[in-house]
Amino acid sequence: MDEELTGLAEKLNRAIRSTEEYQEYSEIREKIIDDEKTRKMLKDYKEKLMKARSKQMQGEELDEETRQELQEIQNYVDLNKNVRDYMEAEHEINLLIQELYQAIFSDLEIGLKKAGEGE
Repeated sequence: MDEELTGLAEKLNRAIRSTEEYQEYSEIREKIIDDEKTRKMLKDYKEKLMKARSKQMQGEELDEETRQELQEIQNYVDLNKNVRDYMEAEHEINLLIQELYQAIFSDLEIGLKKAGEGE
């Protein structure tokens, strides 16, 4: 990779790490990592949620057991302040990364569509 691009990427990495959003995310993330039970539950929840969303995107209905299981975990998430704070902070970081992605790649012409064409 081009050294100049690598340098810019490293600079962007440092800039992201210095944001308030990332600082908050890192602090909350450490609390979750230190709590084995909560960390495992959150990891399982994310995996199950991703599988459920994938099924829904393929037009499949979720069975009652899956719905019930996700609801029970969601109830726990809603009641656990650290988990709730983590999910909110993670969402904020993801929004920041999406904004950066758009800013970096929005004007690049990649693929077969002509300039000015829609998706």
